[in-house]
Amino acid sequence: MKSIKNRLSAHMALLVVAAAACMLLSAGCDSLQVVQGAQYTYLTPDLSKVTTEYTSEWPENEFTALIPKPDFGRTESVMDMSEYKRFVVLLTDVEDGELEGYLDSLPDAGFYKMEYSSNDVSVGAMYQNDDGVVLSIAGSSGSMGIMISVPDSPDGGIAD
Repeated sequence: MKSIKNRLSAHMALLVVAAAACMLLSAGCDSLQVVQGAQYTYLTPDLSKVTTEYTSEWPENEFTALIPKPDFGRTESVMDMSEYKRFVVLLTDVEDGELEGYLDSLPDAGFYKMEYSSNDVSVGAMYQNDDGVVLSIAGSSGSMGIMISVPDSPDGGIAD
């Protein structure tokens, strides 16, 4: 029963991250809508076409190489939205204070805070670095989701 409850909680955190990122980056989730950020262009994903992969391993790829790897929690699932220049990692077994500690470490990795909100049960934040990489992070009830968004480049790859 606890596994089902944890998985439902994990899915909720993942949905919060994906929805918050879409709202903050584009005010909508139309398929391949181009959104102009401050000085970067982002593609907005059609979430109905994205699947979740359950895994216990931290993913090693071009997206996760851009961010500090959390040294806590357990990888629960990932969403590969590389077609849209996005990648999501969901962690479970996140202890009190670990999410805030991770957020506090991001400036040392070159990320600055764009948005932050918290209440008694959840935390949501967006950070960006000078290369235009945006982290949308949400956490609640022992779960944490990280959406990594990179600006579009003229050749269709991750912008340098």
